[in-house]
Amino acid sequence: MEELIYASASALAHAIRDKQVSSEEVIEAYLKRVEAVNPQLNAVVQLTADEALAQARQADAALARKEITGPLHGVPMTIKDQFDTVGVISTAGTKGRAAFVPQHDATAVARLRAAVASCWGRPTSQSLRLPLRPTTSSTGGRTIPTTHRVPLAVAAAVRRPLSRPGGRP
Repeated sequence: MEELIYASASALAHAIRDKQVSSEEVIEAYLKRVEAVNPQLNAVVQLTADEALAQARQADAALARKEITGPLHGVPMTIKDQFDTVGVISTAGTKGRAAFVPQHDATAVARLRAAVASCWGRPTSQSLRLPLRPTTSSTGGRTIPTTHRVPLAVAAAVRRPLSRPGGRP
């Protein structure tokens, strides 16, 4: 099963469609990996294991009915904490949103869900620095691909400070 966490999104999508592996088996492989390495790294701040397993079972059932609903049918993904995700706390790395649960998905999240990727976790987002200077990196977004392995992720990085009115950083 460990080889599953090193497969690309495309390879996993083909393997799931060809019934070489189930979506549930893929999710279980990722959850096992996170359990093994996340205590030392803290790269995943919110794990949505139950939801991911339920989505995987739904994807497998749909596939059994020959209902492939998108090119990423059953492929797991992470969604960085800065992106609103229905029903999941979305802090954007700030204390002010510590309990914020959005009613709508961000556009990128909605589009990936339409392609039927299942979400299993949320990488960390570092807090915004004042005045209006977001951090230039986030450990979760960079750590997960190399240590937890994930074929698909919704993430963004801010490369330079936001500008104040008048063009000054």
